Amino acid sequence: MDLGITKKYMIFNLVTNTTKDNRPFIRMTLTDTDGGSMNAIMFDSNKLSFEPARGQVVNVTGALQQYNGVKAVLQKHIKSSYFKSLCNAFYADKAAYTLFKKSSAAKSVHHAYIHGLLEHTLSMVKLSALICDFYGKENVNKELTVMGALFHDIGKIQEIDIDNSFEYTDEGKLLGHLLLGINMVDKYIESIPDFPKKARDLLIHLIASHHGLLEYGSPKRPKTKEAFILHYVDNIDARINSFNMAFERENVEEGGWSQYDRILERQFYNHGLIPEE
Repeated sequence: MDLGITKKYMIFNLVTNTTKDNRPFIRMTLTDTDGGSMNAIMFDSNKLSFEPARGQVVNVTGALQQYNGVKAVLQKHIKSSYFKSLCNAFYADKAAYTLFKKSSAAKSVHHAYIHGLLEHTLSMVKLSALICDFYGKENVNKELTVMGALFHDIGKIQEIDIDNSFEYTDEGKLLGHLLLGINMVDKYIESIPDFPKKARDLLIHLIASHHGLLEYGSPKRPKTKEAFILHYVDNIDARINSFNMAFERENVEEGGWSQYDRILERQFYNHGLIPEE
C-alpha cells in the first residue's frame, strides 16, 4: 500500500450515501489522463469545501491499494495442472485480462460500473467455493465450479463497450456474452496440450447454462450440480447488487422503499439494522 499519493483524476461516476451510523460518504469511479480508472470511497464527505460532481477534475490524496483478489482466491482453490494452465493462458492474454479488470458486468442491471465485472467475478468465486465446501468434494467438484465462476461472464469484455457509455458492441448484439465467452475459453484450452476433453465439456456447459433458462439466453439449462450452483450464485450476487445500487442511487434511507424496478418487477425495502437484544 502506498500512503499519501496525490494525483489529478476526473470523477467518472459518483454516488452519495450515508453509513449505518449516519456519516455521509461518497463512492466514486476516478479516471486519470492515461485512461486508467479505479474505485474510491471517501467517508465524512461533508467536510469537503466543494460539492463534487460527475465530470469534475479533482486532486485526490489517499491510500492506493493494488486489488488482486481473484488471483489470490484461485491459487487457494485450483490445484489441477490443466486448470492452472487455463488460468495462466488467460492472464497471459494481456489485452483481455486488462479489459476484464476494468469492465462493467452489465449495461444497467447489476454491477453496472467500471470494475463491476471484476467485483462480480470475485464474489462468484468466493461464494461458489463456500457452497462447494459445504457439500463436500464427494458431492461437487469445487475446482470446476470455481473455474466456471471465473469465466462465466468473460464474454462481457467483448459484449460491452465501456468507452462508449456501456453500449453493446456489434458482436455483443449478434452473439451475446455466453457464446463470446465460450469462444474465448475454447481458444485458451486449444493452447494447452492434453487438456482433458471431459473437463473442457463440463466447463463450457457451466458458461452455456449459467443463465438457467432458454428464454434468458442460455443455449442449455443446467444439467450438473456445479451448473446449478453457478446459476443460483450468479442470481444471488446480481440481485444483492441490484438492491445496493438502488439504495445508493436513490438515497433510500432506513425504513424507505426504492422506486419500482422494471427488471425485477418490484420495489426494494431498506429495513436497516434489526435491534439486538
